[in-house]
Amino acid sequence: MAGHIRGIDHVLIAAADLEHSAQVWRRLGFTLTPYGRHIGKPTANYCIMFPNDYVELLGIVDEAAPFARHDRLVRQRGDGLLASALAPSDAEAALEAVRAAGLEPSPLRDLHRKVERPDGPADLYFKNFDVDPGATPDFRMFFCAHLTPDEMRHPDWLEHANGVIGLRGYCVASANPGALAEAYGKLFGAGAITMTDEVLTIFCNGYRILFAKPVDLRALYPEVEQIEDRLPHGAVVSFRVRSNQGAAEHLRQAGVDFVHADDGGILLPAREATGVLVEFREGD
Repeated sequence: MAGHIRGIDHVLIAAADLEHSAQVWRRLGFTLTPYGRHIGKPTANYCIMFPNDYVELLGIVDEAAPFARHDRLVRQRGDGLLASALAPSDAEAALEAVRAAGLEPSPLRDLHRKVERPDGPADLYFKNFDVDPGATPDFRMFFCAHLTPDEMRHPDWLEHANGVIGLRGYCVASANPGALAEAYGKLFGAGAITMTDEVLTIFCNGYRILFAKPVDLRALYPEVEQIEDRLPHGAVVSFRVRSNQGAAEHLRQAGVDFVHADDGGILLPAREATGVLVEFREGD
């Protein structure tokens, strides 16, 4: 199964108020794509694009449109880290591998949204499929294959004032990380899973996904808010930046509250980033 996952395609950050979330993330120094409406669904988005992955700010904009399970999760979550999409090497092959591993995938779903590129409007097409929730306990993951990858990105969207160049991974607060290892080992491969004390880490082609108890997560990220009564909880999104110093300078000029981590990274508390603690860090 592990050979069918190229890495994290994107993370989804739920937005209680999509336009407000867009303003917040622009203030942090991110360039956002134009507003994108999901055809036949109640949701719309703004995306933060990088060369190999991206962030999707996702909100409910049409209460009258049909709701799927995923849409209800957006509404329930309010602001914050909602889910992540895994990038398959091939959608059909990944679907068969998931089925062979006994993880009960959904059928492939065709998705479509429109986006206004600087060179004109474009239609974006995707194929997604879910795995059984028990296969990704404590956090929602699904597979997303892009049928129009060249339309997804434009050079104007890849430059960010804070110097961010891509995702490093994310962290989820969990009541019992050790209990998750078997399930994630089936999906990512046993060799991708490590347990250090009570912290579960998944390594996937340069990305890191971490599950930890709140007390352990707070040891790594002291700015994590009190979330003991909201477990499991997507808590941290980590980004690669060209320069910690350059990112800090932009944040200072924008009046954004942040702290320097002991190892040189930059941490933005969740109140500054619509419910998710943000980490900026140079290198891997």
